[in-house]
Amino acid sequence: MRRMSWLATTGWLVGWALAAAQPGGPAGKEAGYEEVVVLTLVSLEQMTKVLAPIKDAAAVEAARPNLKQAAAQFVAVRKKAEQLKQPDQKQKDQIADKYQKKLADAVQQLRTEIRRVQDVPGGMSLLKELDEVLKPPKKK
Repeated sequence: MRRMSWLATTGWLVGWALAAAQPGGPAGKEAGYEEVVVLTLVSLEQMTKVLAPIKDAAAVEAARPNLKQAAAQFVAVRKKAEQLKQPDQKQKDQIADKYQKKLADAVQQLRTEIRRVQDVPGGMSLLKELDEVLKPPKKK
């Protein structure tokens, strides 16, 4: 049951990253949406990179600090995105065209690693470090 929730919740990540460029999203300080999308992509890739070499319980514990750090980076980027003023439609379309496939690929790779690590001894405990990452952002 818990296993499926990990897989189901990762699907919103691409949508969330691109939602920063959607009209009607959170408003606030002006900053670069492209920067936030790039930072999101980097965070996803970092989490995947941390999970990839995990093969046993010892590797699980060795990876915990790095996964915790990568997850914190993702959450910080999400908070930054919540403060952004919305771009115009043209900029939104440009960002979506440029990054949608890259984000979808990064999410898919992360999902693959999550599924694999779930079966490693201690893997489910490690994946709890991603709880805040996999939690859908708060609606305003």
